[in-house]
Amino acid sequence: MAEPLPIARSEIRRHTTEKVYERGVNYATTRAAGRLQLRGDELSARVLGSDVVPYIVRVRFDLDRERIEAVRCTCPYEWGGWCKHIVATLLIAMDHPERVQDRDALECLLDGFERDGLLALLLALADADPRLTEQIEHYVEHGHLPDEPDLYGYDGDTGYDDDFNAWTWTDD
Repeated sequence: MAEPLPIARSEIRRHTTEKVYERGVNYATTRAAGRLQLRGDELSARVLGSDVVPYIVRVRFDLDRERIEAVRCTCPYEWGGWCKHIVATLLIAMDHPERVQDRDALECLLDGFERDGLLALLLALADADPRLTEQIEHYVEHGHLPDEPDLYGYDGDTGYDDDFNAWTWTDD
């Protein structure tokens, strides 16, 4: 990672409880978070938790203002503030920047594709994950993605869980 990300322990603590913070510290020290990648202004990680499938954490930075803009995690935590998976991801990125892989932003990856190449890629991705087809269908019908597209979460009882995939915006 070229430059340090705008992360401060005080900000992490401000957005979580002491208990959740300590659990996040534990997750960070036990290396539960992996595949930390920075693409443009967004940090992502896969964090092991109580589910078989790792949770996906995403942190969006406002690099001009040098602050965290928004966070999200696919875990079902809903008791206010940031979850332990977000805490662990941020602590690792802050304390071990060598574990964050710099990757090209998606726009850069797709820049060289022509229409036919993009179409082939999109069809292959939709074939691999039918939820993507639903997102595309909504976009075609309404001119925008659903307010909270659910590309990660699955609730085994009721289908897709719309609640826990929302961005949590910082109030600064």
